[in-house]
Amino acid sequence: MSVQFFIDGDDFSNYVVSSSRTHSICNPVGSLTVQMSPDIPRAITTYEPVVFYENGTKVFTGYTGSVNISRLPASYSLTCYDVLIKAKDKWIKDKNEMISNGESVGYWVSKFLGRADIHGLIVDDPGDQGVYPGFGWNNQTCLDACGQVLQMSPFQIYCDRDGKVHLTSMDRGAPSKTLSELVSFERTQNDRWVRNRLVVIGTAPAVADVFAPNEYIPGEIRAAIVATGAIHNEVTASELAERMREEFSKPLDTKVVVIPGDPTLELGQTVRLVENWSSYNELCLITGLTAEYTDNGYTIELTLDEKCPNFWGWDSGPGVPIIIYAGTWGEGVFRYEGPGGSWSETNLGDKYVYDIHVVDDITVWAACRDGVYQTRDHGDNWHRFTMGNPGDLRDGEIITEADLYWVGVVTAHSNSDAIYCLAGEFGDRGIWIYYSTNTGADWHSTRIV
Repeated sequence: MSVQFFIDGDDFSNYVVSSSRTHSICNPVGSLTVQMSPDIPRAITTYEPVVFYENGTKVFTGYTGSVNISRLPASYSLTCYDVLIKAKDKWIKDKNEMISNGESVGYWVSKFLGRADIHGLIVDDPGDQGVYPGFGWNNQTCLDACGQVLQMSPFQIYCDRDGKVHLTSMDRGAPSKTLSELVSFERTQNDRWVRNRLVVIGTAPAVADVFAPNEYIPGEIRAAIVATGAIHNEVTASELAERMREEFSKPLDTKVVVIPGDPTLELGQTVRLVENWSSYNELCLITGLTAEYTDNGYTIELTLDEKCPNFWGWDSGPGVPIIIYAGTWGEGVFRYEGPGGSWSETNLGDKYVYDIHVVDDITVWAACRDGVYQTRDHGDNWHRFTMGNPGDLRDGEIITEADLYWVGVVTAHSNSDAIYCLAGEFGDRGIWIYYSTNTGADWHSTRIV
């Protein structure tokens, strides 16, 4: 393994001791950390242009960032960032100039990058789409503004080895390589789609249909979105529900592999992954990459088919507020009001939320591990209902409310005073439906499993 390292045209290759570079579609600013011998020929300042090669192949173009000098023992560490760091450091101040009239995602990403003096955006996907009219940006970095636009689309941005920024949907294409010499292989699958959901409410077409992995109910005024993946912005209720169902009914499936170093691999490439022990043979997309060069050798860790938390799904029309409630696993319920707003934590506390149901913009129900809660004031105050014991016996003892956890809550479509809750017994030994016809004043239960 050989490296070449140039800083503002000066050759620092002979001073490189080790290196590590990281690229990810979930964090578009790539980084390169180089450990160098302390006898470098000159001082290095920030924002000097750098180019890095591995085995004769250019793998990184960017700028110097932080410098760390240690005296005991003597060492010199330099962290560099790709050109998207300029978008992270440049701020947007003029809101009047940055208001959408429905232009494409590519138009706005190019405009924000241009404000940061990053030009020549490469659009890898011709199927662009419009941004919500009236949406505006100010008092934020150019990179944050790009992130907001991307969250309204199925696209990602990343910087390639030559310092060019790409706008792409990261679709699989023809495989560029077959990966079979694996140092390690880890695969994570998760079909627990009920956790960490978003509920969107507003006027049509923001009001979407309930969906489940296999079905949704037309006309229901809510949309449950798993906290991963990408949802388009401007769609009708039925189309949004259909897209959500298509996106989230399949399990999450992320692979992490370590392979011998290969400088030709980069983000967005499709590779064929072959793992002989389990007869795994599939096309995968490179969504993350970490290359390590040390005394122990040269290896690359690839993250394949990762889904980033880029998702929204609103279009309420000009002047109509957008309310989003997010149920989380261990952090309670968060609230967003937009467009142009920000997330804030409600006063539910650090609850484990299995389900939320929005009745209107101020009334929300939450089914949590420790009980069923309701707010009638945007989440400022929450009331925990006493549901009552189910009355059944387990091993000769009465099953109590404390033996249950709450995984679902919904109001009747025709009558919001009628509430239905789904409860499971710890240890997965029984399931009950609790229902009330008077907004939770009285509860009745029936066992279904």
